[in-house]
Amino acid sequence: MLPEGNSRWIESSLDCELHSVEHLPELIPDGATIVCQDGDVCCSASGSQLFIAVEGVSVSMVDLEAYRLRGYVSSARVGSTWSIQHFAILPLVLELLRLRGLYPIHAAALEWQGQAIILPAQPGGGKSTLAIALLRAGLRLLSDDMPLVSKQNERPQVLGFPEDINVCEDGMEFFPELAFLSQQEANERGKRSFGAQHVFADRLAERAAPRLLVFPQISRTPRSVLRPIGHGEAVAQLLQHSLPPMHRPLAAAHFEAMLDTVACCDCYQLETGLDPNEAARQLQELF
Repeated sequence: MLPEGNSRWIESSLDCELHSVEHLPELIPDGATIVCQDGDVCCSASGSQLFIAVEGVSVSMVDLEAYRLRGYVSSARVGSTWSIQHFAILPLVLELLRLRGLYPIHAAALEWQGQAIILPAQPGGGKSTLAIALLRAGLRLLSDDMPLVSKQNERPQVLGFPEDINVCEDGMEFFPELAFLSQQEANERGKRSFGAQHVFADRLAERAAPRLLVFPQISRTPRSVLRPIGHGEAVAQLLQHSLPPMHRPLAAAHFEAMLDTVACCDCYQLETGLDPNEAARQLQELF
């Protein structure tokens, strides 16, 4: 799934270590610049090194020049696997991917006949439920949570970034093939997860050309409503879901990749009604 022209990434292996410790080390140097801070999460930078500290949970570092990642997790919080993955490790891995021209979007993405539909949404916005409904309709999954955009031959491509699909209990009731999840213990966010390949055989895709950009929001109306939107509105919304870089020199290329993606797409706002399967039928008709 890596684009052509990235031989340096392929030849360079990531030196990665993750440790469980009783006391978190003082990993962040004096003078590091705070990039962003949100609640207990603080991101900072010093030269080629980026740091993420989650208060009382973890501290982690990536060196973008040495391809080295180190993470330290409090032994009292090792069970918080989702938080550790998404706050301590994944953001730093994404910085390495951006160096190789791979730009993440917080979205679900699926493929139909070589074309991609991208569904950016905030947590709880229904993108995973829509992704399952589209899988049932015959589309193939690129990613449930974070597809990657890459430029190939001057045109953007959406690349798969497969993870387990997380679904809430309310969403499970629409899909009888997920009844087995009721026997599974919910994770720390109250969701249950499954691998798409185990439920929808041969429904994973590696890449597709961007074709549709749809921003869903749950409305609970009897039927789903699709509204076309302009590229300007779509850019503004997509940037809220495009997981901006911590390393500021990468920001311009990241922004350009988002603009190019929008330019290739027909863009819509979707007010998702009571039945996600009905919404999926409307979306499939757009191809």
